[in-house]
Amino acid sequence: GLRVWTYAFGISTNPVIARIVSEWQPPTLRQKVGVTFLLSGIAVAAFLARRGRAIPWTSLLWLGIFFVGGLLAIRNILWWALAAPPAVAALLQGRTDEGDSRTEPSSALHTLIAGCLVAVFFVVFPWWGKSVDRPPQDLLWPAPPGVTAAVARASSPGDRMFNAQLWGSWFELSLPSRPVFVDSRIEIYQPSVWRDYEAVSGGRQGWQRILDRWGVALVVADPHEQANLIPLIGRDPAWRLVFHDHDGYVFVRA
Repeated sequence: GLRVWTYAFGISTNPVIARIVSEWQPPTLRQKVGVTFLLSGIAVAAFLARRGRAIPWTSLLWLGIFFVGGLLAIRNILWWALAAPPAVAALLQGRTDEGDSRTEPSSALHTLIAGCLVAVFFVVFPWWGKSVDRPPQDLLWPAPPGVTAAVARASSPGDRMFNAQLWGSWFELSLPSRPVFVDSRIEIYQPSVWRDYEAVSGGRQGWQRILDRWGVALVVADPHEQANLIPLIGRDPAWRLVFHDHDGYVFVRA
């Protein structure tokens, strides 16, 4: 019911989630999907302006809701791409039924609107045109095999790990007896947990106390998400590096 909408709005406007997950950040003109989304909105607005007569408030509300949603988060642009075409098509059909050729939008405008909306689809779905016959390891990304094996060797069931967020769900599948710090269910964690995650990942002052407070036995670090932490924990006598490869690092308490 309505909770579907409040749920999506709450995630889109949550500053913690927006900082961590790129797909929940607002689109910008520096992104292909952001430029395409804006062009599609301009095309629809141009069509509405040229229509020459009153537009049903329900159509305006429908288009407005999904366009504002797209402005809030990149992930919501897909819903705009799905919602705008039938609304525009209904208005085009209404103009055709009225038979008023004087205010009928030109075929060039029709083409522009259709092109922008189709472009949104291709940008939102970057896998379009790629072969579906891909190696299994691509389908399992992110699933670092060396890091996973090292965690299994260096820990015991019940040992708590501080992990890179992008690996959380994978570790829950492959090593369910090792509790993870965070996973892909961004919205279920309290902001205080994400503040601790960002503080440790960024190597901020007090990161050792946070790990102590949570009873963390091992740290599984990604070279990108924990770029600032890795050199600090590597020099800290309380921690010992037991594994590293191109995917990541595994540290245990010394």
